[in-house]
Amino acid sequence: MSKRLDASAQWCRIRMIGTAAVLLLLVACALPSYAHIGPHVLPVHEIPASKLPDLHDGTLADWTGPAATPTLNQWWFIPTGAFTRHDGILDARDLRVNLHVAWSRTTGAIYVGIERIDDIIVRAGEDTSTDDLWSFDGVEVMVDGDHSGGRYACPLEPFASFMSGSALSHGRLLSTPPCTMGALDNSSAQHYFAAVADPGPRLGMGLPTRRVSAHLPPYAEIGGGIRPGPPDTVVTELAIVPYDSLASDDPMRSKPSALAPGAVIGMCFTISEFDREAGSYDMFMSLNGIYHMRADADEFMDFLLIGADDGTAIDARSWGAVKRAGNQLPRGH
Repeated sequence: MSKRLDASAQWCRIRMIGTAAVLLLLVACALPSYAHIGPHVLPVHEIPASKLPDLHDGTLADWTGPAATPTLNQWWFIPTGAFTRHDGILDARDLRVNLHVAWSRTTGAIYVGIERIDDIIVRAGEDTSTDDLWSFDGVEVMVDGDHSGGRYACPLEPFASFMSGSALSHGRLLSTPPCTMGALDNSSAQHYFAAVADPGPRLGMGLPTRRVSAHLPPYAEIGGGIRPGPPDTVVTELAIVPYDSLASDDPMRSKPSALAPGAVIGMCFTISEFDREAGSYDMFMSLNGIYHMRADADEFMDFLLIGADDGTAIDARSWGAVKRAGNQLPRGH
């Protein structure tokens, strides 16, 4: 099964996006670089309170208005060589992904809807530990609600070598940078695993973590379903409340991010593809082509929150807010 195309061809596909997104990219190239990497600024449209989707209906049919148009698809994602078995890039006959991103000022949440069309699905079970959800087909969602950047988690062995440049010996890290997990445990940015599972999708906090409930309401919620194929179609729907300061499993002591039209937040996504068995990657793809955004929010990409009143247009009001705030966007630590 071929999973590689010419890299330049992939980037050509990346450019095939909607007119609104093209305008966003052009303006973003003229802005200075702040906490997050890359020239792209992607639109996130507001869902009015009366049109919030049902996360548990197994369909994206109730994602209406601008949110009905995918923000990303598989061509945006870049395989990382260390976790990709094949010698080339994704073949859409094997895996297709449409990913919708929206927000709500009513709930203070970021909404993510994922449609995954996959020929072979490796899924978690109802009793699978949340620590093991990374080893099944799914996506990761990372969000930095105040765009502050900086390190927000400790690197996980054996992947910490991507952060430190250290060598590996039989899968164990030879030297690790100093890291106090209690201080960094998804506090200033949050990282979630959303895995395909029976009877429905499962959500877990990014590892390593000592948090036991931050993947559950009121912090986050997941739903979805599977339509049998072949190929199978998996629908996953998420609502994630981003926090500027996430206290230890205590929403009353936590500080949620202030989501508002014109704000720029940091986000990143990954796609995991397993065709053989759990934990044995066939492909691991990230939105920015690197791995260590799992611990460093400086590596996220920028997403612009657009108010429902702005509709699909990118007008002077929304862009005026971004331009005025441009020089005040916080830098990464």
